[in-house]
Amino acid sequence: MTLSTYSHAAAGALLLVSLTAFAQQAPDGVIHFIGAVVEDACTVENSQTHVAFSCYRDGKFNRQTLAVNHMNEVSLKAANATAQLKWLDNAHRLGVLQVDYQ
Repeated sequence: MTLSTYSHAAAGALLLVSLTAFAQQAPDGVIHFIGAVVEDACTVENSQTHVAFSCYRDGKFNRQTLAVNHMNEVSLKAANATAQLKWLDNAHRLGVLQVDYQ
């Protein structure tokens, strides 16, 4: 065997040991959360043509109504959030409304 062959064999063995150690890590654990949710999520009311968001922010309720056909991605003034309507069919009868809070 040449020196190059030994170095390749050693690198392969090191890689195998590394992967084995990685695979033996525990599949469970505990995540600790520190903080608080200080404002509730917005309530959403929808119809065939409009979506209304009612949000509690800074001690008062704010309401914002948007047309369904203009909801590709919008900023919600009533909350520190964005909303996006993703259609699941070509007829725009079934969709998913995703609200992302900042």
